[in-house]
Amino acid sequence: MNLSINNFLKSGLLLLTALIFITCKKENHTIGLDSGNRLDASTLKIDTFTVTTSVFISNNIISSQADSVFLCGAYTDPEFGIVSAETYTQLRLKNEFVELDNAIADSAILYIDYGRSYADTINHYAYGDTTQSQILNIYALDGAISSTDTYYTDSSPISYSTLLTSTTVRAYPNSGYPMAIKINSLAAKAYLQNIIQGPKRNIPFMSQFKGLAIIPGDANGALLRMNRFSVNSYLRIFYTIPGNSNPIPYDLVFDSGTRRFHRITSNRGSSPLSGLPSEYYAEKNTADLNHKCYVQAGTGILTKISFPYLSNFLSSVGNINIHNATLQIIPMGSTTAYPIIKDFILVEDSTNNRFKNVNSNYLSTIQVDGSVQSGYLYPLQTLPDPTTNIYSFVISDYIQALYLKKKVQNSLLLYPGAKNYNGTYANNYNVSSVDRVVFGDNANPSNPMKLIIYYTSVK
Repeated sequence: MNLSINNFLKSGLLLLTALIFITCKKENHTIGLDSGNRLDASTLKIDTFTVTTSVFISNNIISSQADSVFLCGAYTDPEFGIVSAETYTQLRLKNEFVELDNAIADSAILYIDYGRSYADTINHYAYGDTTQSQILNIYALDGAISSTDTYYTDSSPISYSTLLTSTTVRAYPNSGYPMAIKINSLAAKAYLQNIIQGPKRNIPFMSQFKGLAIIPGDANGALLRMNRFSVNSYLRIFYTIPGNSNPIPYDLVFDSGTRRFHRITSNRGSSPLSGLPSEYYAEKNTADLNHKCYVQAGTGILTKISFPYLSNFLSSVGNINIHNATLQIIPMGSTTAYPIIKDFILVEDSTNNRFKNVNSNYLSTIQVDGSVQSGYLYPLQTLPDPTTNIYSFVISDYIQALYLKKKVQNSLLLYPGAKNYNGTYANNYNVSSVDRVVFGDNANPSNPMKLIIYYTSVK
């Protein structure tokens, strides 16, 4: 009986000690160890680590590399403000050496096919409200798109002045049909007439006719991904000839011989992000953003994550086995009206919110458990768990590497990513998408971010 009571008291004391340790807010932990080398029966859990976060804008998002698609349109986001994309693209003759003597330009239709979402082979990409009509303005370019320059999402616009059409359209991205924009203004007819009377070889033609600018005229609809390499994307000019009143088609195309880029801008003036510095890499603590964190593809808005007291814990905890380390992030707001980022990549910060590179080809990313802890641009986490709506970044190997001093601890930058429908990494996702997510920081009362570590002490 006394033995049972003693065992009960010992068990109760161990349980009380574990509970006190688990709920302790202090980060500089020291665990007392008994003599002898053994694995404790109980696994300890700590989920009270301080996690500091800040939001900033990065740059160097190369727009011209996403060659097969472009973005156009605009929408109003309750968290990110007005997000807008405008496209500048060249055109080529579909067929060279076609003589059009006495041809008279009548009108034209710009057909642009919708671009697919990365994650599947059925749906096409649109972000915003496709049930609303929106205005698109089509201009003739005055300035030339360079054949050698690299263009970014924040590059200066190419100059334009001649408005060919301003039209109200509604997007039907999954209809199976391309968007069709009719061009028949007086200014457009003069421009089209110059085209059909212009050079009949592509090099001189593209030198004379610089291309088109597609500029949103409002922010009431959606931002669209368009597939310029589709056989359904082209500018079809209709002309007539004397003695034949039936319109004859003459096509210009967007093919691999043309260049394009799109700009992505955002007006955050009336949004919760109005206080975010516009200077690149200048950060804003999330305590000043109502304890919310923000990440968005395309605009370069990222979140930096730091664990200021983790090194104190790892250096003072003694001999341990780390069984699991998970960074939990809980999205906030509607994920239906504003679909969230498909995958995240955790990239180490070098200095001042810049990505750390392993070499010229690879970022220093935090890998999924079981992978080499350096050097590959590999998505760490897919969509949140459908039952809990939580991103769970399992980074046990990374924490273990810090504990064993095989890595130096840096802040982590949360970078948007996605996989293609076949599971490969979508290299152009960050430039051809405006997917976003809002989530709570460590002090958010309803959706707190947490670093959770399970471990046992080894004797």
